[in-house]
This record gives sequence, C-alpha cells and structure tokens, in this order.
Amino acid sequence: MLALSLLLCAAAGVNAVLDGKVETVRISDKEFICATDCTFRGAFLGQSGRICTEPKAIVRLDKDGKVDDEWYGTAFECPGEVQFDGHTTRERSGGETPLDCLVEKMNDPDFFRCTSSKGGDRRKVVDWADIEKELKLKTAEKKKRTQGGRNKCGKAAQEVYSECTRTGESQECEEKSRAFMESCLDGE
Repeated sequence: MLALSLLLCAAAGVNAVLDGKVETVRISDKEFICATDCTFRGAFLGQSGRICTEPKAIVRLDKDGKVDDEWYGTAFECPGEVQFDGHTTRERSGGETPLDCLVEKMNDPDFFRCTSSKGGDRRKVVDWADIEKELKLKTAEKKKRTQGGRNKCGKAAQEVYSECTRTGESQECEEKSRAFMESCLDGE
C-alpha cells in the first residue's frame, strides 16, 4: 500500500498544481498546442489532460499485452493513469518516443480551443510558463534529495524485497524492489 501511495505521489508531478485537466497550452499570444500525447520542450502532454516530464512517459498495452494505440491514436501516457479492461503499461523500449506537439497559430488570443475528442469533459487552457515553472520546481526538488532520503528509500525497498520473497520468486521481487526504490526517490 505504501508503494502504491509513493508511486501515485511521484506520478502526480505537474498535475497536482494543474489539476490534470490540461487540454490547451498557450505558448504565447500567437501560438498554442493541444495536449495530444505529444512532447514539447521536455514535457509530455497527455491526451487525458495529464502532464509529466517526457522521460517519464510510458507505453499503454491492451489486455492482450499489445501496444494500445486505438483509443487515442498513440500508446503513450503519464504514469498513474487509471487502466481499464485489463489494460497495463510498461516502460518504453527500442527507441519508442512520443511525437512532438504541433504548434498551432492562434487567430484570436481570446478565443481558441483544441478540438480533440475529450468526450465533453471541460478542460482548461494553461500557459506554458506555468507548466515550465512546475517542471523546473520538480527538477530542483529532485536535485535536493539528501543521503538520509536515499537511505530511507533503500531500507523501505529492502522491506518490499523481504516481504515479496516470502511468496514470490527472487527475480520478480528484485524487480519490485527496484521499481519501489525508483518511485520512492522520485517522490523525494
């Protein structure tokens, strides 16, 4: 339960401040981008409205374990998305990368909107400067990790490994422990 809690906190990132409902990102008075599972200046902008750093974007798999790009047209998302009908995720491999966001011109700075399919859910327009600020804050916080925090995460990861080996296989437990350690440090 602690591991899930830490993972969700780490995945929250920029979304905590931006409410995870970003649809349109205003770059300037003349340009904007739509959050369409794409990257822009180091950020991944998910179609679901969530934002994470580009390296954190993961691959969504369907219930058969195949890359799932039918729903949104891409298979990428930020960690922490709710999965339905047996869908899962995995880390990217083999050079898999999301596409770059298409920068669009705005005719009227007071009236512009992305027309991507959101199922009627009202999402908001966010200034790129706000996203960039949050990404920089998250990066700065990550750099401030103390050795004490690493030791705390290491001890907790050892507990995860020990608990797992009571019922699971060593290799599987090692992977769980490593994943826990990474998510713990990301949450620092």
